[in-house]
Amino acid sequence: MQFFGRVDIDGRTGIMTVRLKDAGNSDLWSVDIEPQPDGRPGQLLAQHI
Repeated sequence: MQFFGRVDIDGRTGIMTVRLKDAGNSDLWSVDIEPQPDGRPGQLLAQHI
């Protein structure tokens, strides 16, 4: 099986959503990360399994 990742960034909020997908394009895992203007690592907003 092949798996792939996808990253989307909301242009309005700046929230980055990272997804791991299977060969059928179904989400296996995803996480939302909030942007940090001061350069610190983003705070984890939500994790979906």
